[in-house]
Amino acid sequence: MKVLIDIAHPAHVHYFRNFAKNFNKKGHTCLFTLRDKGIIVELADFYGLDYVVRSKESKSKLKYFVTSIFNIYKIARKFKPDVFLDMGTIVAAPISKIFRKPYIAFDDTEASTKARLLHMPFTNAIITPNEFYKNLGKKHIRFESLMEIMYLHKNYFTINGDIIRPYLSDISNLTLIRFVSWEAHHDKGKKGITNNKKMELIKYLSLKYKVIISSEAELPSELKKYQVTFPTHLMHQVLAQSKLVITEGATMATEAVLLGIPTIYINSIQNGNSVELQKKGLLFSLIDDSNLFETVNNAISLIENIEKFKKNHDDFIKEKIDGTAFLDWFIETYPESVKIMKENPDYQYNFK
Repeated sequence: MKVLIDIAHPAHVHYFRNFAKNFNKKGHTCLFTLRDKGIIVELADFYGLDYVVRSKESKSKLKYFVTSIFNIYKIARKFKPDVFLDMGTIVAAPISKIFRKPYIAFDDTEASTKARLLHMPFTNAIITPNEFYKNLGKKHIRFESLMEIMYLHKNYFTINGDIIRPYLSDISNLTLIRFVSWEAHHDKGKKGITNNKKMELIKYLSLKYKVIISSEAELPSELKKYQVTFPTHLMHQVLAQSKLVITEGATMATEAVLLGIPTIYINSIQNGNSVELQKKGLLFSLIDDSNLFETVNNAISLIENIEKFKKNHDDFIKEKIDGTAFLDWFIETYPESVKIMKENPDYQYNFK
């Protein structure tokens, strides 16, 4: 079986890299088509993925979409995939219909309404976490996992603080702060931490912790001294060593929670994941920074009395399945897998 996997965001590389590795071992073939943006190509190279760059960045959205669709068509004509798979990136969906092949989309972002309007007419199945609060109709399949579990599950990730010591000599008391660029299509008009609060926050936390910053956007000069450079594939090891994570990005918020780190998520977009994680006592979720310092103090209290948090975390993890193993089965047995999930969704618990 041949699977074409389209990638438009660095996180998508992580979502599907273990699936591709496992699927290839079974004699199948996976080919990634990449948007050349940020660290996508760097990650694909590091993980040894078989890929073709289908587009580079363009100031013109129309040019980007036309180029991407045309190039995926050319790639698919040569590769001859049996299945198209992605995170609802739009550009591969219409090509799947030209070749009369199934298109499977994953989605965990309720705010991506416009993207779904464009790809759903071509979509055969759309798979979301159970926490996803929208109903996407008859094509919608829910699974008891999170996209971040696809690479942070115990079967694929082992915490190892030693490998980050060349970049962070002292990892005993870290707080990681993550700022996003607000350039994604679902981020337009949204907000997180204001510039004034960023500096206040870092000064406050620096009294107790070693603060490091990860940022998609260019930082103001006064904050650059907190920015630490390390290989991008080590980000999850850095997260795992942190005492506290404060992030504007939903993906990193979920990653930190899965790694057992008290986390504050600040974003006017509140997705199903963040709502459910907050209900379970695993995440502090804010729509703006008006109550930021009160929340920081609550998080610090949680760090100092961590046992209840750890129990909540362990209970949550026990509920979840190995999403990568589920995907392996779902693609390999498609379309029978759709029928099984509709008639007996508990079948997925075979993939713990």
